[in-house]
Amino acid sequence: MLERIGPYYIINDNHQGIIVLDSLWNEVKRIKVDENLFYPEARYIDYVNNRMLFKLEAFLCLVDIESSGVKLIELPDDLQDIYFSNLHCFCKDHIMIDTSKNVVSLDLIDFKITVLELASVDEYPFNEYQNRYNGIVMYFRKNKLMMNCKIKLNK
Repeated sequence: MLERIGPYYIINDNHQGIIVLDSLWNEVKRIKVDENLFYPEARYIDYVNNRMLFKLEAFLCLVDIESSGVKLIELPDDLQDIYFSNLHCFCKDHIMIDTSKNVVSLDLIDFKITVLELASVDEYPFNEYQNRYNGIVMYFRKNKLMMNCKIKLNK
């Protein structure tokens, strides 16, 4: 696994967590998850707030790169064996992920998991999912580019 999130490069730390590197490939920190648990099946990136969400076998694992915080959220039994696919949105206070059966929403305030019917997803306001690349923020809704904005990155 190799991801670039903001000023960081992220690599897997021998299935125990992640190693955070700077742009010169110097180690900044190691964030441990669990040596017997960290086998990601899927990963989702919040490029704006430098966070990652991993789908593990029976858990969702939220990692905050800046604070080194790790939160393990146990999945209900009926969600453990389904396929997690595309990121619908990664917002400041919730995440929505498409699955093979429906959309799963994770509240980032109380870490409650809710299963949404596909039709109800359209009731949500403008999709806040953002992707940052070379100072450009792209906003998507239903897989269509809605807006491009040039932003100033702090260096």
